[in-house]
Amino acid sequence: MARAIVAGTAYRSRWRTGALEVEGPDEDPVTIAAELLEALVDRPGGAAGPVVALDLVGRYNAEAEAALPELLGVPHVAVRHHGEGPGALAAALALASRAPSDGRALVAVVDPSTPATAHPESGAGGVAFEIAEGVGLSVLEHGGRRHAAHHPPDAEAWCRAATASTGLASPSSALALQLVAREAPPVLLSAWRRQQPEASAETSPAAPVGLGAAPTVPTALGLRRLVERLGPGGEGILATVGVEATHFLGVRLGGPVAWNGAWEPVAPPTLLRDARSEPDLATAVSEGAYVPRPRYLENLPARWRFEGERCSRCASVTFPPRGLCRRCRAVDGLTRVALPRDGTVVAATVVAPGAQPTEFDPLVSESGGYGVVLLELSEGVRVTLPVADAPGEAPPIGATVTTRLRRLYPMDGEWRYGRKVLARRP
Repeated sequence: MARAIVAGTAYRSRWRTGALEVEGPDEDPVTIAAELLEALVDRPGGAAGPVVALDLVGRYNAEAEAALPELLGVPHVAVRHHGEGPGALAAALALASRAPSDGRALVAVVDPSTPATAHPESGAGGVAFEIAEGVGLSVLEHGGRRHAAHHPPDAEAWCRAATASTGLASPSSALALQLVAREAPPVLLSAWRRQQPEASAETSPAAPVGLGAAPTVPTALGLRRLVERLGPGGEGILATVGVEATHFLGVRLGGPVAWNGAWEPVAPPTLLRDARSEPDLATAVSEGAYVPRPRYLENLPARWRFEGERCSRCASVTFPPRGLCRRCRAVDGLTRVALPRDGTVVAATVVAPGAQPTEFDPLVSESGGYGVVLLELSEGVRVTLPVADAPGEAPPIGATVTTRLRRLYPMDGEWRYGRKVLARRP
């Protein structure tokens, strides 16, 4: 069976500056990608098989190379970086479609928010695709055509390049064009209708409000819209018109694709955002408890994936794993188990400004106090976690909440990450 895109998910940061969606003070490209990838891997009825490839499109910080595979429990999977832009997205989807057939390939696309002075409509967001054996959206050929900067391309040659570079040159009533551009050049649409009189064409905005102004994520949103327009067996071309070039991607719809997440555009911003001042990781020093890097890495399965140990003798679960049953003290017959990533709040408090550990000073200076909860993952297994996306608030006792990977603090020249509670379900 051929490989195809079987699922896609979208995410927009929940933090607000006015109506503009930006990364929260504990978010960055790693945490945005983590949100996307966990949503794909954990979706009900998802594709079978292990994750065999991870393709990254966009601007990522250095921690992504090791953090994202570790989060998914596949620390040795190949991670391939493709840069930014629609051409990078097309190349990543094509390469992931050729991944080994015994598992799933994931493609994560991230557009961080940028200073409002540069792109006042921009925000933070991302999209991810799951490619596996099965029916769905098949990725065909892709290519591009350069043109003079800030000038409409030669329309007739542009249309020929669209079909030739995607292998979809034959006129067909089932062929659809999805044009992603800030402003659709009418000359392109007119030429397309002349060359493909039975085909359809539609335009998507190149920079929807609430997502990055770089065209990568809007191109992915255009792909979802193209799929909505295609009938079974239909073929389409996704064309992203940039300042100096157009990138083309050919696709064929063989079956339904599972979509979830926030794909819809949002309202225009009423307040612009200044650039966030990021700490210099080379000089940042935590004044709190020092955690050596080997110990931090050793605890990642427990702290990031909530792995515990189940005792075969008394059936109790020890969390975090200690190589020793907390109830009967057995050291043999312990097996790793994955605990739920949702839980019930059994206790909650709010850390007021001034009461926080010093490594959280930057967080408090930007967002104020933060909540901390004692979360019960399963019977007898509890963990203490901070609260994200709700400054000065904590969910009530008895509430069912979910957790996500978020940034904690800089240490040893890198960001340290851990799971936090989301006060409200996405």
